[in-house]
Amino acid sequence: TPFDLAVGMFEWRQAPSAIVEMVKTLRESGVVAHAVQLKEGDTVVRGPEWDRQDRDGGAGKRGHVTQFDPRNSTYKVKWESSGEEDRFSCTEQQCKLLVVEAASAA
Repeated sequence: TPFDLAVGMFEWRQAPSAIVEMVKTLRESGVVAHAVQLKEGDTVVRGPEWDRQDRDGGAGKRGHVTQFDPRNSTYKVKWESSGEEDRFSCTEQQCKLLVVEAASAA
């Protein structure tokens, strides 16, 4: 996808804020859709719609999708830096998370 190609140009650990700004620009131009296809095992970071202060440990800190609840379409994420867990809902219009490493297909 255009998103995967664009993100591949950056090193996540070095410039997470630059990636967030790039994704915002691409979304505004209509090139990138919101990431709504998370799955258990995906590694994620905060996305452009993030509004939860530093609960994730800060910009660029990684978390792992540990569970998907189909009853209410929410994802549980456990953050590496703090061990805290959060629930997120992602839709076609908004997702607070970006996948930085997809879980391998089993």
